Amino acid sequence: LEARPIWKLIGDQGMTDEQKHEMARDIETRFDLWASSHEPDAAAKHNLYELQEIEYMNRLRDGESFNIMRYSGDASRMSPLSLQKIMPEQVITPLGKLSEELTKVSGKRIVEGIEIDEFGKELAIHVAADPLKTDTTRVPVMGTSRRFVIHATNDDTLGAIRGTPLLANCVHELQKITDGTVAELEAMVLNAVLAVWVKPSANAAASKALTGVQK
Repeated sequence: LEARPIWKLIGDQGMTDEQKHEMARDIETRFDLWASSHEPDAAAKHNLYELQEIEYMNRLRDGESFNIMRYSGDASRMSPLSLQKIMPEQVITPLGKLSEELTKVSGKRIVEGIEIDEFGKELAIHVAADPLKTDTTRVPVMGTSRRFVIHATNDDTLGAIRGTPLLANCVHELQKITDGTVAELEAMVLNAVLAVWVKPSANAAASKALTGVQK
């Protein structure tokens, strides 16, 4: 990435063009060192560029992605920020008392695991540790001065809460191709089956199918 600082906001009084260029290069170098490491991933498995590839695939497949922003106080890190990716199927509507209480609060409700206000603004997500479990943890989207959740979506309609996969319109047609392939393979198997009948001779009560007809 190429850094383009907004000097009017930073304050460039007395800085020469060479000093500005050197500062921009320093920003680019520091960012690349952080992005090339495993620090951006809360699980410490991928660097930022690999996370971008995963993000792209998720947007195609799921139509949305959830990232929880973690802030560390470890002074040895290059940056306190790391990202924890959450599978869309982990964001579910909690059952029981919590959901009932929120629906009683004026303007607040939970739709498909996302808590929103009366204007549709996302307030929090409810995350299950396992998609098969119903126990959830409420993660606020915003804190006092920091963002904790990034929910990127492919919206196909205004007011949509969850994203729509880009391949959703093609899935039905792609399924027809798969069904046709399976049908052709089954037809080939049926055509390859040979039905054989063994008729005993007139002079014997029975015949041996594997050794020939008895005389």
